[in-house]
This record gives sequence, structure tokens and C-alpha cells, in this order.
Amino acid sequence: MANDNLIRRWWRQLRFDVPRMRSNAASRGRVGVVVLSIAFVGVFLTLIFGPMGWFEYRYGGGWWGIGVVVLSYALALMLRRGMKRRGGTTTLSLASATAPSLRKGLLARRKIVATMVSRAAREVGLRERVAMETPVGSVRAAQLQRLRREGLWESVPAPLQGMLAAPEGSWDTETTGRVLVHLEVVTVLNWALRASYELPSLSRGGAVDATMLREAVTGRIAGENFLRTEAEIDRQEGPTRVYLARLQNELVRRGVTEGVVDEELEKYTGQYMSYAASVGDAEVVAEDLPLRGGLLGDATTADLLHLRGVAAVRMITLAGLRDVLTGKGLGRMDEVLVGMAGDI
Repeated sequence: MANDNLIRRWWRQLRFDVPRMRSNAASRGRVGVVVLSIAFVGVFLTLIFGPMGWFEYRYGGGWWGIGVVVLSYALALMLRRGMKRRGGTTTLSLASATAPSLRKGLLARRKIVATMVSRAAREVGLRERVAMETPVGSVRAAQLQRLRREGLWESVPAPLQGMLAAPEGSWDTETTGRVLVHLEVVTVLNWALRASYELPSLSRGGAVDATMLREAVTGRIAGENFLRTEAEIDRQEGPTRVYLARLQNELVRRGVTEGVVDEELEKYTGQYMSYAASVGDAEVVAEDLPLRGGLLGDATTADLLHLRGVAAVRMITLAGLRDVLTGKGLGRMDEVLVGMAGDI
């Protein structure tokens, strides 16, 4: 989610609203609020540090004295930030003795999902007749060989073994799309394994990170030997649940999905956005949830359907992670993986 740094939040808000100011009154209002906030903070800091700066300049060695004070403050802030991050990585939901086996199991499942997604990308290329550097069948053979060489083939759920063993070009469009959306499992597992500092916001629209996928296939990871806590998972589930429900409402309103629009949810979405922005959990403050630089309500139906799949996979993966951390076994993550062989 978004970082809680005030300056970064202002920058995201301005980057979102300034291009929309000409045609959107709400954007003009939000830009005005940000500008006034910056001006207020500037005046406030001047009133506090102005006299201190004058005193240092007059009696503490001139500009050299001011430079020493500024450097001291900068070092103190850097130390505080470093200690805060370090403190966030030292708590485990389970005893530390069990963490290595859990970590190894999650890494294995990350590689299995990444292999499936890579195969799905290959299927798309073959279907669209994209020029390939490698002959048909070579990717399938290399994937199967790698999984067997690393002792992971037996850990692949049976339905997925059949999919990987099938000839290249045999997956249908529905199967390929279902597997591709499970790239979100790799994203969540990277965060859970602390290979990434933050879990990317769903507002990015489920964007594909080729580097992340390649590193997951090869097994590379730069995180520390700690896992996320249950509290951290709970914190991610709130925004995910809101996105998923808001997407469902929008698709019902457009007549794409059967159901009834939940008007109470619409009110809750607005309240959530205001709260989330105040604690740094939202990309921007807006009249709707953000999506790819715009608003969710303005997105195409195809984008909404894709993001609903991504949000659903994220929700299921977070729930599976919680069960793993509470001692229900890595089998819960296998159930998440089997979702690639059937409906989410």
C-alpha cells in the first residue's frame, strides 16, 4: 500500500488531480487543499526553525553552524526510519524455529505459480502467432525438467501437473486467462516473504512485472529470513475487500454481472477512501477508488473484469497465508494454487 510519508501523499494527489483540474471541480478543490496545506506547513516550520536558524547564524558559527544542525536533524530522521523498518521485520506469528520450513515451502509454491504463469504467457504467444526464438515444445520440456531437477514436481498439485504436461498450444483462452490472473499470487508471496517492502496497490490495475516473474521462476529472492505477521495480513485485507466489493457493484450497475447494487457499500467506499488517505493506505483522495491514473468508475468493462479476478486472487491468497501462519499447514496454499485449474 501507499507509503505514509506526507510529502509523497501530496505528490501523488497533485499528480492525480492536476491533469483533471480543467474538467473536474472536485480535483480543483483537492489541489487547493494541498496547496494551502503546503503553505501552512511552510509558515509553521518558518515560525519554529526561523528563530533557531537566526540564533545559529548569529552566535553558532554562521552558515557552518546551520549546516551542522541540518545535518544532525537529517541523520536523526534517517536513523529513526531505519529503526522503524527494522522493528517491523522482527516479529513472527509462529515460533522462529518453524519459520525456515514455512519460508522454504512458500518459496516452492511461488516458483510453481510463476512456472504456470510463464506457460500461460507462452500459450498466448502461440495463439497470437507471435514470433518465438525457441521451437514449440521446448519451454514445456525445460519447465518440467527444472521442476523435477529441483525436487518440486511432486509438490505440484495433480491438476496443475496435467496442465503443465499438456502439449504447448493446447490451453484454451479461458484456462490461459485464469492462470495469468494468478500472477497476483506471486506478488502477494513476494510481499509475505519480504522480498518487496510494500504490497502494490490494486489501483495499478494488476500490471505485470516481468522482472518479478523471472526472478520467481529462477528462485531468486533478496528478502530477509522473516515472514509477515497476521496483523500485517489483516491490514491488507481491508483495502482488498473494498476494491473487490466496489468492482462487483460497478459490474452489476453496468449489467455485466447479475445482482443488486449495494448502495450502503458506495457510502462505505467514500468513507474508507478518506480514512485510508489519512493513514497512508490510499493512493489519492478522490470521489471514487483510483485505477491506472483515473477512477474506477471510468474504466473499461474489460479492465474491471480483469481487476476483479486479480482482487479475488489476492483476497484468497491473503486468507491462505493467514491459515499457514496460524498452523493449518502449507496445504492451504496448495488450495490457492489449485484455483488455476478451476473457477476462482
